[in-house]
This record gives sequence, structure tokens and C-alpha cells, in this order.
Amino acid sequence: MNVRVLEVRFRRSWWSGAAESTARLLRRVIGVLLEWSERARQRRQLARLDDRLLGDIGLSRVDAEQEARKPFWRG
Repeated sequence: MNVRVLEVRFRRSWWSGAAESTARLLRRVIGVLLEWSERARQRRQLARLDDRLLGDIGLSRVDAEQEARKPFWRG
């Protein structure tokens, strides 16, 4: 095997590893964004519930308002 073949193989493996790392990072970022979006949606819905429905799930109006005021990035 000559040096040129080794160079080409090294470059391919490096690019392949970089592409896999980038894809993993992108999947993680997309997952976090989807989680944040879902959390924000659930908090908006919680804020719309009336006192009777909140009581059915064991929450008070104060509990619901505190949860609804949290920023979407806080779990």
C-alpha cells in the first residue's frame, strides 16, 4: 500500500467520524428543541384548565399558575 492510498483512507475515516459526530449533535439539538416545544405546549394547556379540572388532577390554581409561568427550558 502506498502513502497516497493511506492518505485517502485517513481522510475518509476522519470525514466519516466528523459526519457521525455532527449527526449525533444535530439529533440531540433537535430532541431538546422538540422537548422544549412540548413542555411549552403543555404549560399553555395547563394554564387554560378551569379550577374543577385542576382539582381532578390534584392541582390548585396557584400550582398551575406557578408551573405555567416557568420558562420552557426549565423542567
